[in-house]
Amino acid sequence: MKLRIVILSFLIYLLIAPIRRGGITILGLYSFPLTVLIYSIVYFIFTYALLKMFKGTYTSWCVVLSILFGTSILDIPLRIFAFWGTYISFPEFLVRIASILLAYLCFSLKNKIAKISIASMLLFGSLWLSYFGLDMWLHKWNYGTYRPNIEEVLKTDLIFDTEVEDSKFYVDSVKDKYLILDFWSSSCRRCVALFPVVQSLHEYYKDNNDVCLISVFCRNNDETILKGKGTIENQDCNFPCVSMNIHDGTLKTIGVNSYPTVLIIRNNVIIYRGEIEEVKEYIDKRL
Repeated sequence: MKLRIVILSFLIYLLIAPIRRGGITILGLYSFPLTVLIYSIVYFIFTYALLKMFKGTYTSWCVVLSILFGTSILDIPLRIFAFWGTYISFPEFLVRIASILLAYLCFSLKNKIAKISIASMLLFGSLWLSYFGLDMWLHKWNYGTYRPNIEEVLKTDLIFDTEVEDSKFYVDSVKDKYLILDFWSSSCRRCVALFPVVQSLHEYYKDNNDVCLISVFCRNNDETILKGKGTIENQDCNFPCVSMNIHDGTLKTIGVNSYPTVLIIRNNVIIYRGEIEEVKEYIDKRL
């Protein structure tokens, strides 16, 4: 490997990486989707240019391996030892690797049509990943499906505790309504930060006989529903709240593996699993 090529590749990685934090929007893309598109284009051009520049000086694989090492020197330890904390950017890492390898393939081919086809394939693939693929990847990790629209018949009775002692809320008692269930826990900061969105939905649908919104406080063993109610009230919100133990196996059965998770159930069928921000648009299209 050649040190100067490694350093150049590493510098490209460092210069583009801050875009992940947002603040820059191009073609409607920002944060990780934008870095995916930029990395794919920049590393493809960079690799192809260096292969031409050092043709006859270094072997092609020496150039390619140097670029690969420079772009992944920080990633590889993270992917090995902290994958679960970095899974959000894993497609971006794969795009960088693919862009470099496709540039090598493009350089190796003699046929111009084949070269154009490979470059086009990378461009369109990166555009698809930026606009659609990343959202699908994150949705799969967070909610178990690539899209929020699903159709899963409940295989277990969903029963929640209420603030009234010995009183239960039965999901199957809600007939012919869109039942919105917002699952959250006290340790989830984002859950609490989204309470204003939940409250706005509550206000919007409270007089609609076709929609019912309920917050589900997933409590730890040392918590009660009153803590959940208090947390809601402390945020100046008043949407209804029920609760269940966070260790209840029913949560995994219905696909609640992270918080917050929103389910929409109609006649004992889960028809939506995803984020609270998309709920209004989803339901309004069906009313």
